[in-house]
Amino acid sequence: MAPPPQDYQDSWARVFAYAWSQDPNDFLRRLNKDPRATLEAIDCSGEPASLVEASKTILRYVNDPDSEEGFLALPPPPDALRTTDEDALYNYAKQDGLYGVLRVS
Repeated sequence: MAPPPQDYQDSWARVFAYAWSQDPNDFLRRLNKDPRATLEAIDCSGEPASLVEASKTILRYVNDPDSEEGFLALPPPPDALRTTDEDALYNYAKQDGLYGVLRVS
């Protein structure tokens, strides 16, 4: 099986970073409970603006009948990553792609 496409991985890294940077973490709960509805709401409302393109990319892949990509559940961040610096979290989540994030979670 080929690794997920880079733009798909980068989009999930952006979503993960935003989810981990929120406190209290209502967004993470909504994302894990119903990722499709959460990402579609972002796409329709345009809020938060930093996630619109990432949401569109993820939805494009998971809605493609020829794609093997799907939704992911994200655990709470490890204590060492508790920060509200979204850019730092994005760079962390992106460094090894999806597999890197999920491997250390």
